[in-house]
Amino acid sequence: MLDSIRSGRFIILLVVVVVLVLLVLGFNNRVAEMRILSEEAMRVEERVIGLQQTKVYLETQIAYATSEAPVEKYALEDGRMIRDEKGDQLIIPLVDPDATPSPLSSEDVESLQPIENWQVWVALFFDDQNLP
Repeated sequence: MLDSIRSGRFIILLVVVVVLVLLVLGFNNRVAEMRILSEEAMRVEERVIGLQQTKVYLETQIAYATSEAPVEKYALEDGRMIRDEKGDQLIIPLVDPDATPSPLSSEDVESLQPIENWQVWVALFFDDQNLP
């Protein structure tokens, strides 16, 4: 009878140890999965922050493009327009139609001679600065 009690206790102890090992293994798997998911969540969060910054930048660009500032900048710089209310005056250089153009020097005439296609390629391949 003593042997049966000891063997019963041994079996119960063995079952308890097996259950504890299974619980520890399951916990370990869950911790490893949590670590992987946490790293992925951090990567996704970084991407979201980057996309939010891009969105803010693009919204700023859209706000600028739809405002009066780029129109005014184009008009004053590229369109050569003036603002009357500030007293701006547009300066247009006048060209004398009777002016005689200056003659070309002999060096300028030599530089106007056509360059052969093969000479351009040689200059490009061999980094030759002195084209004929």
